[in-house]
Amino acid sequence: MRRLVVACLLLAACGGGSKAGPKAKADIADLESRAQLTACSPSPQPLTAAAAICLSGSEQVSLATFTGDELRDLWAKAGGSVSGGYLVTGTGWAATTTDLDTANRLAAALGGVLKS
Repeated sequence: MRRLVVACLLLAACGGGSKAGPKAKADIADLESRAQLTACSPSPQPLTAAAAICLSGSEQVSLATFTGDELRDLWAKAGGSVSGGYLVTGTGWAATTTDLDTANRLAAALGGVLKS
């Protein structure tokens, strides 16, 4: 509950993702392309500038971009996406998946770091 309150306060302070707010450090379409993700569907989430649920082969991937790494880290600490057990992060973005091989491919393709 406390995490939800913190997330809501941060969302309010950051403008709730309005188009007039700060720009994301990473472009979600570029990340999707570089990682060769398919079937991507927008999936708005608290603290994110943009988020999508995609496929990497048959594995589901949750991908999100942020206006700063501080928001990315808060998102990860608050549980990030419910879809993943592995977290991969880079400057202004994060991805989660339940498959270790997929997480390693994402880290290599996007220049990210696999966190456990």
